[in-house]
Amino acid sequence: MNRFEIIHNGSGLILAEGAISELKTLEGNFYIKSSLFKEGVMRINYLPGLCIYKFIYLWVDLVLPNEKRVRNIGWKYILPNPLFFTIIGRIGIPMNHPELLIKKL
Repeated sequence: MNRFEIIHNGSGLILAEGAISELKTLEGNFYIKSSLFKEGVMRINYLPGLCIYKFIYLWVDLVLPNEKRVRNIGWKYILPNPLFFTIIGRIGIPMNHPELLIKKL
């Protein structure tokens, strides 16, 4: 059990996989390196957001092979607070999103 997979519930498509050590948690969310996601499945939609202590982020959409888009499934901090160094360069997703299954292998 030292690996994980993130799977889309509706299609069974594996969206990301990697070592458990790459799966960071913060405030009930997972933060995963962008490079662990399959190419093209997570796309920044450029809708900005602001967290008063983690700073500025952009929302991320999930794009499935049939071009179905799940809006705002995650986020990526583009100007993060350096005190939260574990989220830099990572996509955040909620631990309990109904469309996602996080499986530890």
